Amino acid sequence: MPAAKKLLIIEKRATFKPRFTWRTKKGLPITLTGYTFFWTVRSNDGQTVYLQLTIDNGGIRVIPGKGVIQIYLDHIATEALTWTEGNHELLASVTESNGEITRTRLMQGRVVVSEVFE
Repeated sequence: MPAAKKLLIIEKRATFKPRFTWRTKKGLPITLTGYTFFWTVRSNDGQTVYLQLTIDNGGIRVIPGKGVIQIYLDHIATEALTWTEGNHELLASVTESNGEITRTRLMQGRVVVSEVFE
């Protein structure tokens, strides 16, 4: 199944916490037990990594039995962002019983940091 394409907008000085549900082709939530997740934001040319969030660094939260994955940046982290746009991808990784590591790209697309003033 191809990765979902999603434009994400991060508002500076606001908490960023979009949630996604990973589902089977039949619409049932995937059990996330045993998976690790990586959300990476890179520069438009792909040469610079702006962000790499994981469960271990607190940037990804999951509800395993519900298939819910949440990306999380608090207001302090969004205020500190110095870039304005890039490309993102969300990867799921699991080690199979035979020791093989399988990675699945769940989502990809553009990400924009918005500095909105009225």
